[in-house]
Amino acid sequence: MNYEYDETSRRSTPIEPEKHLMHAVLEDAINMFQLHLGAKTRQQRRLFLDAQTWIWAKQDDWPFSFENICAVLGLDPEFLRNGLARWKDRHENSGGRPLHYPRLRRAGQ
Repeated sequence: MNYEYDETSRRSTPIEPEKHLMHAVLEDAINMFQLHLGAKTRQQRRLFLDAQTWIWAKQDDWPFSFENICAVLGLDPEFLRNGLARWKDRHENSGGRPLHYPRLRRAGQ
């Protein structure tokens, strides 16, 4: 095994490309949750349910769990969950009309 690869794979803190990937995974899940809430097609409902299940899962036994991604990115998972729950309530109370929502942005963009 290549020494550099071995050392990289054992890091306790992710390197920047890993953080960017984690940010992209989180951003995609939030977008799928918001875009497909109240979806009509089976595929869109599946995207919503997959995102919702992942976001609300209380597991930290794999690197790309919601809990672990939030920890690496310095985010409070409960704060995000509460915000998404409030957004969902507002959306459902608006009769399903589209709501404008802020997209996640990386610092410096």
